[in-house]
Amino acid sequence: MLKHIALMFTTVCTFMVASQCKAATLEEILKVSWNKQSLPELKKLIPDQKAARQFAFDVRMKEPHTEPDDMYRLDIDADVTEYEFVDLKGDDSLQFVCLLDITGRMRPTILMTVENDHGHPKTAYLTGGEGGLGLGHLSAIIRDINHSGRHEIVLSLALGPFGGVVAPTPYMEHFYIYQNGKLVPSDHEFLDYYKNEALPKRRQELDELMQHPPASDASPEDRTFYQKSIDAKKKEISALSKLVSQR
Repeated sequence: MLKHIALMFTTVCTFMVASQCKAATLEEILKVSWNKQSLPELKKLIPDQKAARQFAFDVRMKEPHTEPDDMYRLDIDADVTEYEFVDLKGDDSLQFVCLLDITGRMRPTILMTVENDHGHPKTAYLTGGEGGLGLGHLSAIIRDINHSGRHEIVLSLALGPFGGVVAPTPYMEHFYIYQNGKLVPSDHEFLDYYKNEALPKRRQELDELMQHPPASDASPEDRTFYQKSIDAKKKEISALSKLVSQR
């Protein structure tokens, strides 16, 4: 008798937990006003990566099929490696930002944003990170350089073909501002950042490389890698200097 009661109690508890863990629907999530005050509720509706993946999937399924070669829909059931609600507009509203991986190796190559436009999802995308480790992590991508409350999207994109492990690839960070439902390239709005932070950092990295050349008995491969590292750093400095000079 006691075993029977215990079994019934376990079954009821399992049902209750399962009911509480039921994923929120797209309509339920969009019914909430997306702002900083509602962030705790949004976190309950999308509590983990599984829920974020389902949300991203549902949003993308609602997008119109107007572009037959729309690369964002080729792998609709992509993994969400990271996600976050963040203010991209500077008005205390929140937008959903996530990284999508279509490789199956947890190397995201697509950044997706979703705005709740009066109950209708509005999406924008950026791509990059082919080869290497993908786009990286949201902690480095979502920035507020000017401390204005409006967050920018910053992607480090290769200045040339990905060199793999045998050849360092030069990168340069690019800024995007969310405006009118789109992620707009905005490098020229952050020239002070490039001049005062990015460029001095690259020059310091080059100086450190120059001060530590390969040992006299280094292998030809090591010497080649060292020279390619210097060339890559110089290419970054050249690209940054050219951008800063355009102000």
